Amino acid sequence: MSTSSALKVIQTPVLNIGYEESGNASGFPIILLHGFPYDIRSWDQVVPLLTVSGYRVLVPYLRGYGSTSFRDPDAPRMAEQAAIAQDVVDFAEALGVSEYALAGFDWGNRAACIASILHPESIKALVAIGGYPVQNTLERGKPAPAIGEARRWYQWYFNTEQGRIGWRRTEEISSATFGTPGHPGGSILMKPSTVPPPLLITLTSWRLRYIRTATAILTRQVRIGLSR
Repeated sequence: MSTSSALKVIQTPVLNIGYEESGNASGFPIILLHGFPYDIRSWDQVVPLLTVSGYRVLVPYLRGYGSTSFRDPDAPRMAEQAAIAQDVVDFAEALGVSEYALAGFDWGNRAACIASILHPESIKALVAIGGYPVQNTLERGKPAPAIGEARRWYQWYFNTEQGRIGWRRTEEISSATFGTPGHPGGSILMKPSTVPPPLLITLTSWRLRYIRTATAILTRQVRIGLSR
């Protein structure tokens, strides 16, 4: 029996997750995970190719996006990589899905990779678009080529208070904002999001990524100094 792609909502321990479901309700489940600053529309050209092959296709909004919301309005708006991975696991469990495949890009790729590491008994296949993105936030990575670092200008800018205020004051933050200059995008998968990406969730993700790394390095240097 085929299901429509009407938007649905399911409750997990932390979130009310909005998602679309398409294809054969009894088919093998495939969960497609979008990235920043996109949304579930990124997969519109992929879903029909999977449903015609008999799969059950589930496309959720990540935390903070679309109709996905926190059950507790006072819950911290965190987006650590472990948290977005747990969201995927919780989503599958809420649906009663014990085995499934994952595909994701950007944030969705990171969530998919970590979920696959933690739950190999459930995740039977993984398509990691863009490579293996699990981050070591405790060690400084090797610098990327200058052009690569330049393409992440927005992450550094929004780590500053000036960037946070600028984001909050504008109503024009969208995928187009991050596309000029240098945000990776333009893939056939990636349609622009129609709503702004979530401010607090995005900022905590980037700040945990960069500030924690800097703090860990500083702490290690202090310990080395004290041991001398």
